[in-house]
Amino acid sequence: MTQDASNPVLKSLRQIEGKLDLAVKDFADLKARVGEIGTPSTQAELLLAGTNSRLDLVDERLARIADKLDLIRRDLAAQVGVPLETCK
Repeated sequence: MTQDASNPVLKSLRQIEGKLDLAVKDFADLKARVGEIGTPSTQAELLLAGTNSRLDLVDERLARIADKLDLIRRDLAAQVGVPLETCK
């Protein structure tokens, strides 16, 4: 366990995961706020549609990042020889 605490790769993964969690929460909040906007003019509707599509792309990118982090965590666990649950 002390070996895991001093592993810089695991520390970096934890920091990245923390930042990823914050970004997901921020985007969820932003989506909720955009959804609360009433019926705006046509120009504003186009702007919101563009914003929503960009947010969807960000969601897809965040999902891919999370998948990559999971693969890295699995590889690291296999290399170190520890159960996957300890590499969080």
